[in-house]
Amino acid sequence: MLVLVVCLLPQLVDRYGTVYRFEWIALVALVSVLYYFRVLHAAPFTVKPDAFTRHEVPPIRARQLQHRAGSANNIISDVEAQTFALAILDPGALQQRVVDEYTPDRRCLTQSVSVELQLPAEMVDGAERRYLVPAFLQDKGVMLDDLRITLAEGTPLYSHSYREQLVIVACVLRKLLIAAYRRDECAKTHLPKAARDAEEKALHVIAMRRRARGTPIDVSAVDDLLALSAPNQDALKNAHQFAALMGQRYAVVISLPFDKTGRVQYRYSRIVIPNFRMTGPNRRRGWSVLGLLRLALGARPVSITVDISNATSCQSYHLHLHGPEGLYLARQVPSIPPRLRTATAEAAPTPAYLRFRSRHGQSHAHFYARYMPPLQHGDQSPRIRFDYLEVPPGSVFRAFVTALACSVIVFVVAHISSFAQNPDSDAPAYLLAFPALAATWLGFSSPTQRIFEGTLSARLCLLITVVVSIAASVSYMLHQAKNDPNAWSTLPDGLSFLGIHERLWAVIFAASLINVMVIGGRCVVDIWQFGVLTTKQTEF
Repeated sequence: MLVLVVCLLPQLVDRYGTVYRFEWIALVALVSVLYYFRVLHAAPFTVKPDAFTRHEVPPIRARQLQHRAGSANNIISDVEAQTFALAILDPGALQQRVVDEYTPDRRCLTQSVSVELQLPAEMVDGAERRYLVPAFLQDKGVMLDDLRITLAEGTPLYSHSYREQLVIVACVLRKLLIAAYRRDECAKTHLPKAARDAEEKALHVIAMRRRARGTPIDVSAVDDLLALSAPNQDALKNAHQFAALMGQRYAVVISLPFDKTGRVQYRYSRIVIPNFRMTGPNRRRGWSVLGLLRLALGARPVSITVDISNATSCQSYHLHLHGPEGLYLARQVPSIPPRLRTATAEAAPTPAYLRFRSRHGQSHAHFYARYMPPLQHGDQSPRIRFDYLEVPPGSVFRAFVTALACSVIVFVVAHISSFAQNPDSDAPAYLLAFPALAATWLGFSSPTQRIFEGTLSARLCLLITVVVSIAASVSYMLHQAKNDPNAWSTLPDGLSFLGIHERLWAVIFAASLINVMVIGGRCVVDIWQFGVLTTKQTEF
């Protein structure tokens, strides 16, 4: 419809003799189209959905949970509660080795985590035991996609529901408070009224407070636990820290069978949707012109950032990122808070020991950490960014070949047009259109099932090749239609650009030559970088 209006407007202007100029009419039409897309398409898309109403849980539910925790002592034993609390407060005391593996998919990452647990020596009695433990902790308000938990040999494990998890956490908190008031084994296990009131407030934070998107949870109500006058202050501090952590996060609880040595291994996997930035790391906005151009041309990001918070909850941590074929690991950029680098964890001989697997042109990334101290309130999660480049020749080399062919064809046809003003053939026009077809076929084919695609430089080069090819074809057809040597301006003072005298052909050939030089330089740099990585000495 817009094309039809633009084509008919000049005839309407000539027929009715209107005083409005065609440029103003086109401007009004353009503004109308932009307004149409803004109101009917862009505005509804950016509106935040509010389809569900958040309902506040009444405080009586906290009292009911408190009553159930006091009457359900058979749900979890004292040793089991001690193990559960230890896994929350000091996970490094149980988790010996954690291996994170990430496998990229089309838009998501499949995270597979292997965890080895070892009970402390004083808790091992030489018998096989089955304990309730948290498989991992998750921030409130974050959904888990395709979560699967199994033992090391593949036996499926089920995770307890949210209500069951609340009862278990409430029972553990009750046992921690009882331990704070217990003077000896014969003392009564009931809590005084002040302790019950503080426990009720803590349970209200744990069970009832929910995280709104982008806002932290207020856990200041659990501070009433520290104001209690209990004989065992260490146990009271553990109860306060346990309530504060469980107020901010929730535990995925599973039942694990520990062997006679107090050891067990389990695995869990889930789908993770990484955050992509369409701009540089130092930009505040989430987008930029180049980012939008990369998205429009279908050039997927070739870098990904993964969270390594699991490194702070174990004694030995391994991270594996299995990159796709056709790409190699170019850069590994850690973003670890300074405290986690310099502080010394409990019972650790030195500060954190961190190491990357050297880059040798492989697609696999490996990060190792040992003795990393646990996260504290206010610490940012440690992350690592992995940047990938295409293995030469790749799409950059294909773009270079296409741009070089286009530049050579433009150069030849420009000389033919200069010496033969009216060549009796349409072959040059078809020849000039060939690079545009080749660039379209090479650069914009159907995407593969990968999170990484062609680079932005290759896509831009192919796009410029298409524009130059079409411009050269149109220029040749105009020269054929207007067979007058004096109708086309030439370079001043008889100058020429590599033998081309006409200004139009010189500009088109200069654009094609610059395109070849830029993408050729990028191709040479990529080959040099890959050669340096693959030829350096590897360690064994």
